[in-house]
Amino acid sequence: MQLAKEAVELHEQGKTGEAILRLEQALQLDPAFVPGYITLAQLYLETGQPPKAERAARKALAVRMNNPDIHTLLGLALFRQERYAEALQQFERVLELRPDHPRARSWITLTHLNLGIEAFQNGQKEKAVREFSAAVHADPNNPQARRNLAVALYETGNPRKAEVQLLEALKLAPHDKEILSMLLSLYKQQRKFERALQIAEKLYQLEPDNLDAALELAFLYRFNNRSDRAIALYRKLLARYPREKRIYDDFANLYVVRGKYKQAIGLYRELLEKTSENREIYREIGKIYEMAEKYGEARQNYRNALQGGSCDGDIYQSIAETYLTQNRPDRAAQVYREALEAFPDDWQLQWNLGRVYEQYDPRAAADLYRTMLKKWPENGELHVRLGEMDRRLGNRDQAVAHFQQAVKTRTRNPLPYHRLAAMMAESGDTLTAVRHE
Repeated sequence: MQLAKEAVELHEQGKTGEAILRLEQALQLDPAFVPGYITLAQLYLETGQPPKAERAARKALAVRMNNPDIHTLLGLALFRQERYAEALQQFERVLELRPDHPRARSWITLTHLNLGIEAFQNGQKEKAVREFSAAVHADPNNPQARRNLAVALYETGNPRKAEVQLLEALKLAPHDKEILSMLLSLYKQQRKFERALQIAEKLYQLEPDNLDAALELAFLYRFNNRSDRAIALYRKLLARYPREKRIYDDFANLYVVRGKYKQAIGLYRELLEKTSENREIYREIGKIYEMAEKYGEARQNYRNALQGGSCDGDIYQSIAETYLTQNRPDRAAQVYREALEAFPDDWQLQWNLGRVYEQYDPRAAADLYRTMLKKWPENGELHVRLGEMDRRLGNRDQAVAHFQQAVKTRTRNPLPYHRLAAMMAESGDTLTAVRHE
């Protein structure tokens, strides 16, 4: 047919739109012209019009049934519309008609993969396992199918079967970083750290510039009692990334865990010489001194952290805790008061100061809690603490009022219920005492 011939020539010239018009004209003249429908369906797929491709393919099938090429086009048109179950029927029909079809199994595999992904995203994990298993059955040499099946198996409580699939996938794609990463994660979760180390070494060999892979490897060296190799790797990384704090953090932690505080602090001192962003570094040094029970040095480094630009109340908290560890609540309170000058509306700092006051000055604690209640009148814990201070100060009626107010806020703290029960029992109100208890 001349119009069909012209359509082919137009398509070869890159004039696909005109080619489609010629084919439509040809098919109006001869509605039974199957090659025209086939070519038209192909052109619709090329131009991103799968619904029209579907219509053309169905018209072709109406004239010539059991044609594998037409079933393939219909399957592709349905696949592009994400109608995977219908597409799968067409691709399976292609394989029935032509068992040696070069692409049918690939399309069946891909369709099962998409059906599996769809099921997995909808929370139908058992169905996802079935679809991914079907994908593997259709193409046992497809690493993506085995990888997806492994994920679904793991999510359905079959980690050993997941491992089998990942290992098979790795045979097919030994350098696939995603498969290796999944195996690494699986072995870590199963606490198979020796196997995890072997995988981490492969990943690092594949990506020597990947800092995350290098740090993961160093961690696993440590976990497998190969600290010498971890230290060598950290030194190698520091030579390459001399200002990367994550390396210093992990390296210093190695020394801290082994009780070598001096070496850990020395590492952070090295970093201090290489960067001006030193607030977090001083904080880390302070923590190490605190672990070493050198509280004066810890406080000095925390103070240095306060000088390193914008800070937060946590640093003051760390300083105060060193004093509390040394049983010096008055100095801890002094630090919290200093912190509140910088952060006057910080609830946590005020609360912490109140709890410190409780250790040596209940009246100051009560005054602070009353001030806080003006800002946070519905806070049940404030009523609990104020009730406790009033009880200690001999203000029984006020203590009862605050405990009752705490109960009204439905606090989960059992203390106000217990105190009210005891105080009611003391006054002879047994019924109320039992109710509160």
